[in-house]
Amino acid sequence: MVTATAPRSAATRDWQDLDQEFYDRLNALAENKFKPAEPRTPRPHQAKAIEAAVEYFLEEGNRRGKLSHPCASGKSLTGHWLADRFDAKTVLIAVPSLSLVRQALKDYLREAYANGKDANWIAVCSDDLKELDDGDGSSREPGSGPSGRDHRGNSS
Repeated sequence: MVTATAPRSAATRDWQDLDQEFYDRLNALAENKFKPAEPRTPRPHQAKAIEAAVEYFLEEGNRRGKLSHPCASGKSLTGHWLADRFDAKTVLIAVPSLSLVRQALKDYLREAYANGKDANWIAVCSDDLKELDDGDGSSREPGSGPSGRDHRGNSS
């Protein structure tokens, strides 16, 4: 049985992003009991945003707009549902950090596969640095954190 545990080195840091659902599905696959993920459904505030966007873009014909939600409110999933509702062939997602690139990919790909759809994707990142390891198994984005050093190691 595989379970989620905290990684101990920078080499295994990416395993931190894997949640219990991943391990449960991995175990089911190993035991030949794999079932595809169930598609998620929008929460009330997401459904309201989707309907407002449909009205704004499809019914009123507007070509530019903005989705504004607080942190951890499901913007990636809302974006996925909007792209699906608009029957978008191409979606561009611009985010300010590598961790948000991973989050958006995880959400979009999970939902695509849960709905039996194929997804082609490419990630283009402007920062060639990986997240920095603080030596305690945690990580941070380049140029952030309490070290007093920027992403090149220079004192600030």
